[in-house]
Amino acid sequence: MAASRRFHFFDKCLITVSEPGRGSVGFEAVVDTAGDDDFLWVLESSGRLNALYRDVGAAYSEDSLRCISVKAFEFEAQRVFSCSEALAVVVLGKDEESDSMLKFNTYKVTPQFDLENRELLHFVQSVPVFSPSQGLVLDHVQAVAVSQCASLAAVATAGGSVYIYRNYVAPPVEGSPQEQRLRSYSVADVAGARHLGAIRALHVSPLSSGPFGLAVCCDNLIISLRLTSVPEVAYTQLIESSFEASCDLGGKGQFVVAKSGGMLDIYDIESGFVSAVKGSESCSSICAYKNYVATASLECRGGLEASYATTLVNVQSIIAGLDFVAHSQYIPVVFKFERALRSLYVFARSGTSSALILFELREKGIHDRLQILIRKRMFEWAMHIAALERRPIAECEELHKIHANWLYDKGHYDLAIEAYCRAGSAVEPAFVIGRFMPLRSRFYLYKYLLHLHRSGTASRIHTVVLMRALQSLFEDNSGGSCRWDTADSSTSPTSGGTSEPDGNGVDCQQLLSAFLSEFGDSHQDGIMDALSDCRSAGGSDFARVVALAQQDHDQYIDILVEDFHDYSSALDYLRTVNRQVACNAILRHGRRLVKHDPEAVLSLIRKIGESMPHSTGSVHDAFVPIFCMEDRFLAEMLGPDGPSTQLLIFSTRLHLMLDQFASRRRRRMADTADAAPAAPTAAQSTGDDPNVHPASALENGVGSIATAEAASAAYVDGESDVTGLENRMWKLLNGNTQLAEYQMIALILCLLYGYQRGANLMAIKMGYYHLPLVLAGMGNNEINSNKFDLLNHALSYGYNEPTLWIGTLSLLVGASNDTSEEIRGALRHIQTHRLLSFPGVLAILKKKRTLQFCHVKEYLRNEFRRIDELLHECIGDIAQDKIDCSQMNRDLQRLQHSYFVINNTNCSRCELCLEMPSLHFYCQHSFHTYCIGTDGVCPKCAPATQDGPGARPQKSSGHQDDFFKFLSGATDPFVYMAQQLERFAFAQS
Repeated sequence: MAASRRFHFFDKCLITVSEPGRGSVGFEAVVDTAGDDDFLWVLESSGRLNALYRDVGAAYSEDSLRCISVKAFEFEAQRVFSCSEALAVVVLGKDEESDSMLKFNTYKVTPQFDLENRELLHFVQSVPVFSPSQGLVLDHVQAVAVSQCASLAAVATAGGSVYIYRNYVAPPVEGSPQEQRLRSYSVADVAGARHLGAIRALHVSPLSSGPFGLAVCCDNLIISLRLTSVPEVAYTQLIESSFEASCDLGGKGQFVVAKSGGMLDIYDIESGFVSAVKGSESCSSICAYKNYVATASLECRGGLEASYATTLVNVQSIIAGLDFVAHSQYIPVVFKFERALRSLYVFARSGTSSALILFELREKGIHDRLQILIRKRMFEWAMHIAALERRPIAECEELHKIHANWLYDKGHYDLAIEAYCRAGSAVEPAFVIGRFMPLRSRFYLYKYLLHLHRSGTASRIHTVVLMRALQSLFEDNSGGSCRWDTADSSTSPTSGGTSEPDGNGVDCQQLLSAFLSEFGDSHQDGIMDALSDCRSAGGSDFARVVALAQQDHDQYIDILVEDFHDYSSALDYLRTVNRQVACNAILRHGRRLVKHDPEAVLSLIRKIGESMPHSTGSVHDAFVPIFCMEDRFLAEMLGPDGPSTQLLIFSTRLHLMLDQFASRRRRRMADTADAAPAAPTAAQSTGDDPNVHPASALENGVGSIATAEAASAAYVDGESDVTGLENRMWKLLNGNTQLAEYQMIALILCLLYGYQRGANLMAIKMGYYHLPLVLAGMGNNEINSNKFDLLNHALSYGYNEPTLWIGTLSLLVGASNDTSEEIRGALRHIQTHRLLSFPGVLAILKKKRTLQFCHVKEYLRNEFRRIDELLHECIGDIAQDKIDCSQMNRDLQRLQHSYFVINNTNCSRCELCLEMPSLHFYCQHSFHTYCIGTDGVCPKCAPATQDGPGARPQKSSGHQDDFFKFLSGATDPFVYMAQQLERFAFAQS
């Protein structure tokens, strides 16, 4: 037998004993010891009984005990027994030297917490061991045993007899049988055997069947008796080698026998031999403590008489499958082990002295013991001990995690994955997935994820990763040639599979069948997400197998059409499915299928229409949007009696396209809005939870990658679908709107559905150049967000049109996005061509409060330069006017003080000869009195002097005449009105 492993689970501590009023206490001539959870009893030959206990007060110390001594017998004491269930202690001894009668003295024990108020022991009774009145013969006592309840005692004598005492040592308690019985049995007669040898030990324990059991250990035989009214032999067990020592296992109904050669046999009083444990050497003393057995060797170093004599003490594990020595050390010669005060104590004798030394073999804490086993890589033993100690589940799972990490580092992946499965919540699934993801084989990953599903802790992302692992196994198995057999889809093979390191040794079809049969319904959403992920990663073969196994008709048809382009198989499959599935498939893939086989698609549509009830409406209404670009199908669906003209087909197509475009655009915007709050960052995830478990590295690792890929693929598909539809609409509008009625219908439909790009095109074709500005102003305040360039539009269709530039500049200024470059370009054009006045431009620009100076710096600089030039010109004109005024003043002065000769003979107006009286002006014009007006001014010079205040009413009335005259003759009255309003606004400002 291989040598046992050795650990250091116990610490040896020297214990000091003190008694109040006496100081330190030593023990001389000790004959026996006993113990329970409260006291350690030490019996001296003089009859003194010492009770050792731990002081729970301020003077408490782990290495010291308090002592109380009581005189149990006056002359001699031999044995002491602690009956913890009865709170009693039984002492065997004599009161007088001349008295050969042994007695059982029974004492009631006061609980430790009440020792300050009461005496430790209270005498109950004293009864003789061999009572002549009962017919018992005085004999030499070989062994004595007392039950924990003190209701049964057994005494073995040198003559081979066993005396049984019922309700004799202690009075019976209420509710128990009151009969007192003393009986004597010959072991040889009861067992029917001879040559048993001397009786060495007795063990008493209640049996599960009801009565007490008694095990009698002899030199060569073990006899177990059921103590019924007539004792029955339960079993007899021959001892192969000689008996050395034995002890009870503490309330389990079992005992240990140490045999010569170092073997320890464990027996059950009722059933017999249990197991055997390899000890170290021959045994002189033995004691059981928890799951250990402490033994002291017979051989002593230096001899028993030497002062330095020592014996080897071993604490051996008796746990099945855990063969190790928990403590091994040489200490002074052992007198006896005792299990007391929830620990293991050793009474040792140093050399020839009769005084005993008390040691405590103090067991290390559970965490220290587990750490020792972990350092020795004894993980299975550590987990076994943790289970025996009933440690919390979290600690046991942590041990499994440490074991799994070690197995993984050593390359034992199959054992590691099993250990990770047992680790439970101690390990994050993301950590395990991250460790096994780089491995070539995905079988280990599959086993762990399958365990998560069976334990009910799997999320949707775990289902996706599991399906990806199955996909990898599927592709590795014969190059992906494995196909799903529909005949086997209903079977449910046993799970577990093989654990080969490569995918070729795994029946992926069996694994897939087992998983889908068990979790196909409960994790359907995760499986669907996994199919989309597999398809985006190129695993269409595997996705097709899973879709067919799941009976997911829509997904299966999508794979056939989109991934394999197998339109014939798709059409054949559509003929076998129900009407709803076929209708949905044609709505999704009708355009592709019709290019492959138009007759088959039309036949399916007719079949669906015939099977539908008439109350639900025409089935053609659902398919018209799909086949709007196919003239044949559109004519078929519009009906032979309808006015299927080109204008009707055009309007129908455009109407359907616009309707689809609007609905898809709204759906895409809704999906984008829903996805924004549903994608928290990794830091937010771990902060809220931390599965989570903390934000789980799985969501930050494998899960986030899969989710990002799926979201990106969905967005790209939606974007391309909307873009393709818009391209078809643009082609339809450009190629079929040469006539005015087509343009009008297209414009109205585009305006109804809010398709600004098409409405702008039709407005430009129809000459409504201001309409795109109106639509842009009704938008989302972001200019050029919908592919409409305001600046280019104004340059192309209103180069010298002021009203168009007023609207363009107003929209650019009022936009919420950055339009600084467009504003600079518009101002540059307006300034170059003098389209708007400077005050009018300022009135528009001041509407944008966030407008920066750098955007209008060039415009303002040029305008101020022009104003400066006009100012200088005005200053020059003023100077010239001053010179002219001075000249005029001098002329007036000259006229006032001098005369001038008027030689006019004819009237300056009618050219006739002047007659008296006549009128002469300083301007040297002469007139008849009837040739001038009532105002008395010169008719010749009057037009040059009509700029005064008196001329304004006449000029205003002339302006009104001019306004109505130009309004009636204007080509575009709206444009003329806008110009006049602009001038009026600028004049007011």
